[in-house]
Amino acid sequence: MNGWTLYDAALDYDRVGLLTCPKLRLYVQGYDTNPTYPSRFLIPADFSDEDFLEVCKYRSKARVPVPVWRHPVTNAVLCRSAQPMVGLKMKKSSMDERLLRRLVSCCGASSKRYYFVDARSYTAAMGNQATGKGTENTANYPGSDIYFMNIANIHAARKSLQKMSDLFNPDVYKGDDDNFYRLLGDTEWYQQVRTILCAIARSVELLEDEGCSILSHCR
Repeated sequence: MNGWTLYDAALDYDRVGLLTCPKLRLYVQGYDTNPTYPSRFLIPADFSDEDFLEVCKYRSKARVPVPVWRHPVTNAVLCRSAQPMVGLKMKKSSMDERLLRRLVSCCGASSKRYYFVDARSYTAAMGNQATGKGTENTANYPGSDIYFMNIANIHAARKSLQKMSDLFNPDVYKGDDDNFYRLLGDTEWYQQVRTILCAIARSVELLEDEGCSILSHCR
């Protein structure tokens, strides 16, 4: 079995109702422009390849905003990307702003308002800004707002999971039952899971209950 043929982006887009949207088109690449994206993904139909490449410069690792799911009732669109290259000078990109306007309205979402769902804390996003990255300035994206979901980074999550695993490993944990629940709390694993589930719940509310498109990203 050839693993490269197991996933067909076009079939998946058709499954979720995005391929039939006349305001979108398949962009075909050879992994040279967006090495961490599929060979085919959707971009606005009125975007030329040159326009698209301009947005690639503004997003970390060229992970540009792309639609990945469409709500079957509200027509709100879930998009993904990486953080923008804002930096301390608060750089902006008119092409990125135009791309977002096209994506959030491409399928006729029941609400014209849309949201950036940043998985990080506000503090973490500002810290990334000092390294030339950051988060969106909603003033540049009319009709938008932003939520910071306060999810810990992958390193903190990995450390927490390791503590949790050690606690249930008899070769590692040889303590008595009196300390078990204190150590369980110290892993912070349940806090990690709760924060992630809260972020998911809020995203679902936006898409389902409010009919708002969202762009979700972290780093």
